[in-house]
Amino acid sequence: MQLALERNCRGIAWTYNEPTIWFEYTYDSAILAKEAGLYTVYVTNGYMTSQALEKIGPYLDAANVDVKGFSKRFYNGVCKRASIPCSKRVRACTSTVSPRTDVSRYSRTER
Repeated sequence: MQLALERNCRGIAWTYNEPTIWFEYTYDSAILAKEAGLYTVYVTNGYMTSQALEKIGPYLDAANVDVKGFSKRFYNGVCKRASIPCSKRVRACTSTVSPRTDVSRYSRTER
């Protein structure tokens, strides 16, 4: 968090690898980021458990669920996964991730 603040960053995002692979790290970091006044973003494949989402949700300001295709055939053939991230999980993200956050407070002009 110190480096993010020193570089005048307004937030942090976990984007390249699936953030739930290193859940304990992202969870602890999200708590520290919120304490430091930074926003937090998860870019996820949507396969996290309900328990993980409920635990980290209050510390995330945004979540982007990457849906790569819309058929079981695509997910089974290309992704080697039998199912599409269910719409129930995507909807759970919208209701669990910190909807109270006013993201306008993070604009460059206000910092």
